[in-house]
Amino acid sequence: MLKSNLFSLLRLFKSEEMDLLDQLIDTALFKLPNRHTDSVRLFRHLKPILHQSYGENELDKKSIARHLFGHRANPDTELRKAMSNLAGILKKFVRVQQVLLPQTTSVSGFLRDIQVDLSLLQWLKSRTANTIPTAKSSFIVDHSTRKNQLLVEHQYQILHQYTGVLPTEEGPGFNQRNYSEWLLAGFWTEYEMFDYYGLQRLPIEQERHMIQALGALDQFYYQLKMSLVVHLQTNQMMRPIQETFEYAIVQDQVVHAQKLLENLPQHLIHSSSIQLYNAAYAMLTQAENSEAHYLELEKHIGSYALDLPEEIITTFQTIQRIYCSVMYNRTGKTIYLQRNFAFFTQHLESEIKQQGGTISALSFSAAISNALRIGQENHEWVTRFLQRFQNGKNLFGTETPREVYKTNRANLLLSQQAYREASNELIGYEWYGRIDEPQILLLAIRIDLKIQYEMGKYEDDYTMRTLDNAEKRILRLGGIDQQQRDMTLFFLRLLKQLCLVAVKLKMRRSQDGLDSKIAKWQTEINSKPVAEKAWLLQKVKEITEL
Repeated sequence: MLKSNLFSLLRLFKSEEMDLLDQLIDTALFKLPNRHTDSVRLFRHLKPILHQSYGENELDKKSIARHLFGHRANPDTELRKAMSNLAGILKKFVRVQQVLLPQTTSVSGFLRDIQVDLSLLQWLKSRTANTIPTAKSSFIVDHSTRKNQLLVEHQYQILHQYTGVLPTEEGPGFNQRNYSEWLLAGFWTEYEMFDYYGLQRLPIEQERHMIQALGALDQFYYQLKMSLVVHLQTNQMMRPIQETFEYAIVQDQVVHAQKLLENLPQHLIHSSSIQLYNAAYAMLTQAENSEAHYLELEKHIGSYALDLPEEIITTFQTIQRIYCSVMYNRTGKTIYLQRNFAFFTQHLESEIKQQGGTISALSFSAAISNALRIGQENHEWVTRFLQRFQNGKNLFGTETPREVYKTNRANLLLSQQAYREASNELIGYEWYGRIDEPQILLLAIRIDLKIQYEMGKYEDDYTMRTLDNAEKRILRLGGIDQQQRDMTLFFLRLLKQLCLVAVKLKMRRSQDGLDSKIAKWQTEINSKPVAEKAWLLQKVKEITEL
């Protein structure tokens, strides 16, 4: 019995803890499904002699087996079963005592397991520290020390398995904070072992864990530091800080982050997560090479070897979207719109999947409008997208799915300059009385009027009637905000003036005052929120060339 792991573990408990376990061992918390009574008898037999002097017969396994289970056929086998069950009870007791996190915490069960096992390692270390045998030590102390060391190393291996591989958690629960806690747990695991071997005066083992603790600390610090600095730079890109005091702090952090990246420890140079943060930081701070760093960031995000949870990857994609939006506003290059649209389609596909292959009428129309606004490179995507929802199949949020589908198909044909086919899609839907979603109704009216204008029907009865009645309809329309109403009304009124001017030019009438009108229109389009701004500017420009 003296040489068993069970006895070594029992001797680590304090007397008051043994008394507490003695009271709890028969409760439902520790009750075993079978042979529980045997484990209780063994515990209560060993408890009085753990911290006292004992004779050879008292710790002899065969003697204990005969004393406790001599009435059974195989006492030695029964003792082994009781010892195994009691070891399980002791482990559970330690876990119950050492759990520091409440069950209501937002930290995942995976991290809670790490916390429990780390607490167990700390507990073992505190009970087995500084027990290295001296020259005068007895055989019992010598053997006990070795058993205690095996217990500590066993618990270390459990923790090492937890913190050595990134968990594959489902759902959005594993975020930046959880990831940082996971990294930090790896540091504390190595630190506890470094401290333990220092107390045991085993310098080789101590140094090994000290080096591993430093490596884990570097990973934690650099990852968290760069995460915060990258977010700070993203905020700066959207809203530059003007105040002198805050600006100085931001610049100090930027300079420090740059120095960190220039002097990375060798073991982090090839870390995929550090490379990712490096690329994001360079993209946000080095305007002259931002495009190259954007492509590098995209390459790292697509890497299968990336050791980051999915929620952090999604955060990087959000940073990319913000960067593209800002750069489009600065440069006007459509490549940034196209990149943002690629992110949008990823989110859209995820949303459709979550909704069982369905999509709301409003999201359906917005997706197609955004794609067509960028240019003809998205025509193929829109065609495939329309085919998935043929004639309004799987559209929800509307009582007129077919009309919503035909409106968006007309929008595609308009962009492809197939004006007659686009017009045919809308035949029979004059005034669009059957479309129940206000925003889609406004879209349908704009598409129809643009088609008529592109077909040169400037004074056509249908066009004029639509312009007049659409304005009245919009003024009475509910369920739409004031800005959207004003933007569409401005579009209608300006389009009516363009039609009248186009008729005069077509009939070779006087062009007096046309230049001042065009200048006024251009000023108004550029200074006011208006629907179809790009299209209107193009039509005004074409008027000047007639």
